[in-house]
Amino acid sequence: MNRFVISVDDSRVARLRKKDARLGVVFDLLGDIEFDDYSDGYSFIVCEIVGQMISWRVAEILCDRLKALCGGEICPRTISRFPTAELRSIGLSRPKCEYIQGFTEAILNEELVLEDLENVSDDEAMKRLTAIRGIGTWTAKMYLLCVLRRDDVFPQEDKQFVAACKWLYNKDETTRDDLKKLRERWSPYSSVATLYLYRAVSSGLTSNPFSEYAKSAKRRERGD
Repeated sequence: MNRFVISVDDSRVARLRKKDARLGVVFDLLGDIEFDDYSDGYSFIVCEIVGQMISWRVAEILCDRLKALCGGEICPRTISRFPTAELRSIGLSRPKCEYIQGFTEAILNEELVLEDLENVSDDEAMKRLTAIRGIGTWTAKMYLLCVLRRDDVFPQEDKQFVAACKWLYNKDETTRDDLKKLRERWSPYSSVATLYLYRAVSSGLTSNPFSEYAKSAKRRERGD
């Protein structure tokens, strides 16, 4: 799988740094960040369905099992041949099997053409994706973020993302109004802020109070 990098020298990072000093601290702490570049939208959504409501680690194990069951590649024609019982045998719940089968049928019947999403607006892409049972708003946003690489994705439906926002601003609670203001502040490059916050979580940065890093940044600026 290819990788893509967001550099701290990226013009989008520079714009966000001017708008939000706290994000600037995160950029400095993490530096350049690298992610998988997903080119196969079908397998991405299947694995997102697999991972709904479970930990990343368990989701990774189940997706590896599914990939092995498919002979190394998760694709519609292969998935369509499996009865529910065979999908269940690798640890998938019955609803997730039904969602995957329904999504696969929509792809094979061209009810949903993933390639067409590249040429439509964010709202239209969301509408087409969420019309498929089992693909909710968060899954659709992850598709926009990771596959279509859209610039302004703000996944406020994700508890982990909201928790990272609380950490960033040292808040016990984050209201809808808080999130709305945050999205407005980060737009049109919310995706960059989102990816950095997800990396802050996965790297363990959010296990310590943000204020500790902010104080350290101020000391570095003063040359202490």
